[in-house]
Amino acid sequence: MTGARGGVVDGPGRSALPGGGRSVLALVLALQVVDSVDVAVFAVFSADIRDDLQVSEAAVATVASLAGVMVALASLPLGLLADRRPRTLIAGVLTVAWAAAAALLGAVQSLWQLVAVRAVAGLGKAGEGPVQTTMLVDAHPPAVRGRVLGVQRAGQPFGAAVGPALAAVVAASVPAGESAWRWAFAILAVIGAVLAVCALRLPDPGRGRFDGTSPLVAPVPVRVAWRRLYAVRCLRAVLVGLGALGLCLAAIPSYLGFVLADDLGQDAAARGVITAVCACGGLVGAVVAGAVGDRLFRHSPPLTLRVAGTALALLGVGFAVQAHASTVTVFVVTGVLTQALTFAGVVLVTLVVSAVTPPELRSTAFAAVGVYLAVVGGLLGALITGVAADLWGARPAIAVVAAPASVLAGAVLVAGAAHLRRDVAAVAALRGRAPSDIR
Repeated sequence: MTGARGGVVDGPGRSALPGGGRSVLALVLALQVVDSVDVAVFAVFSADIRDDLQVSEAAVATVASLAGVMVALASLPLGLLADRRPRTLIAGVLTVAWAAAAALLGAVQSLWQLVAVRAVAGLGKAGEGPVQTTMLVDAHPPAVRGRVLGVQRAGQPFGAAVGPALAAVVAASVPAGESAWRWAFAILAVIGAVLAVCALRLPDPGRGRFDGTSPLVAPVPVRVAWRRLYAVRCLRAVLVGLGALGLCLAAIPSYLGFVLADDLGQDAAARGVITAVCACGGLVGAVVAGAVGDRLFRHSPPLTLRVAGTALALLGVGFAVQAHASTVTVFVVTGVLTQALTFAGVVLVTLVVSAVTPPELRSTAFAAVGVYLAVVGGLLGALITGVAADLWGARPAIAVVAAPASVLAGAVLVAGAAHLRRDVAAVAALRGRAPSDIR
């Protein structure tokens, strides 16, 4: 059965992926996986990079955080641009920049060159929220958005698991005396170049084509855009909640690595395997949340945000338990659960954000989400956790920071659910449609 806008309906509340949607999903998923592989490969080879360039561990760790800083700085400009220009073009240009940076990384000879190259790579990654996610949302009918967002988000833990394996294969294949990390990033550069060409050849899916919005709608002036987004009370709650959640997600994983090394006695290879196994929990969490998210949102949009808030509230408690694990087995089991909670919550929150923001403002809204998560929460979280670790050590610091922050984030999201019906109805009214699917 064919829907009014070209989607294929295969049953009540279900909609098969339109042809263009499959292409967008494949591209966005591939970009998500490669992005995550890049982070994992850099982490695995951090000691080799330190030795080859003769720099300190602190310098390499600081460079590793540059991507997050660049994402935070570039998100808002990219969000405003993506609401006005073809997003596939923007994604293609950003991927070209990332691929060039990956190629140049294999040739760096000094710390300043490493800093410059990774800064460019971070800029290339900044389109994940405001560009790639909004493309994915607009390329699919509302009935399947939870599923495709779950698939997209699953690419992150999948890449985190694949990255160490790729690094191991490259390290084993490169002749003695060669720098394996340089070859690894050269391979990633080729993959990135191919994805850039695919992005540049793909047409933009159109803003709101499945939401009743005219593709010819004029771009919203910046001041008006901010005013309209600020008026969405549920979105305000999401931003505050994710700002609090950023306190957990920024620095806690690094300190868990210190716990593995210093308290549980695991070497670098073992830590890589443990991290990959824990990442599988995120893969399961993202896929399950995507699969049930569509039905849950149709049944009750507020319940969707409450479930997300509950999952993220439990996250900090899980981190605290993981930090105080007495054995590697307990650490891994808890790590799988915390990763599942993280990705399940993020997928459901993403589905809610896409529903409460008008299509012509989605890129700006997702850019704001990234800024609150990375800047408001991330930078402050790194500072607070660092001070706490200096005072009490890694294990107490994780418990002191993660548990209160995640509970606060969850509480804010649950409270914001009270405004969700009205905000979704307001977006539907702006599109000239009756929100018949809101209960």
